[in-house]
Amino acid sequence: MVPEDPQQRAARLAEVMEMLRREAPAEDQELVQSFAPLVFESMPPPIALELPPSAVATRLLSHFRFVVREMPPSHQLYRGLPGIHVAVWNPGDERARSIGGGSGLPLDTTIVQTHTPDRPFIFDSLKNYFQRSGVRVYSAIHPMFTVRRQWERIVSFGGLNEEGSRESYTFFQLEALESKDRRRRMEHEVFSLLKAVFLAVDDFADMRRTCRDLVAQLRSPRGDDGQLASARAFVDWLFDDNYIFMGTVSYRVGPDGRFQRVDETAKGAFADPTLLPIVFPGVAEHIETHLRPRADDDRIVDLDFSTGAGAIYHLDPIEDLALREWDEEGR
Repeated sequence: MVPEDPQQRAARLAEVMEMLRREAPAEDQELVQSFAPLVFESMPPPIALELPPSAVATRLLSHFRFVVREMPPSHQLYRGLPGIHVAVWNPGDERARSIGGGSGLPLDTTIVQTHTPDRPFIFDSLKNYFQRSGVRVYSAIHPMFTVRRQWERIVSFGGLNEEGSRESYTFFQLEALESKDRRRRMEHEVFSLLKAVFLAVDDFADMRRTCRDLVAQLRSPRGDDGQLASARAFVDWLFDDNYIFMGTVSYRVGPDGRFQRVDETAKGAFADPTLLPIVFPGVAEHIETHLRPRADDDRIVDLDFSTGAGAIYHLDPIEDLALREWDEEGR
């Protein structure tokens, strides 16, 4: 790989910024001038340096309009603006050429854009999703920045160390998805997986606290102190950044002897049951098939792979972990 020339990138940015001074609406000039360098910095060399300057400028204006001017639909408003704003669309031929189609990029592509508060795992989760979907990615960027708003309108952009809310923007250019239904389904799945990521990250401390509180209540069904110590040591090891919590929920035995989900204990992905069949197809069903231990199974910790199930944004199999609360009579 040939090292990138910083002077070449600086010269291209200056050229593009001059174009934006001529092309951006007067009322947007100040915001465009602060936004464009932040996004340009995230562009890989084939996009920033090898596309025509006019295509780079047009791409930056397109990014700007999505972040600043487009409002997310009501169902994508997650705890206020910017929400979990997702759009999946195919540019027409004219617009495709204006952003570099036919000049190093295919003319026919599908665009996926997201604008959200900043959280870990956003970009990697989306890359994994596209890989699992078998869709080729031609280009992608993931700039992060701070935003200040007045009356729900963005009034300034800054770097991550400046004042304001930390926000994240992603732009993926994919092989063309001709089916409108498939694009609509992808938009729903991208929104759902990002919401699952947000719930897991935002509830992470609560999920760890729930599990730590439960560790103190564990007991061996056969009164074996060694078994109990081993189980507690294993759970402590998981807490040492060896396990990613995506959701936790408690179950209890109902009057009919069946295990019932305790909805008020749900955290992370379990907090929104509508996400489970979309983002984790088959996982909840798999978990609930082996909640009740066999007669010869007296384990405290049951760690299992969700065979035949998984997450649409994970390349590796999903593991489910059950901490069993045995009573004094070993039930």
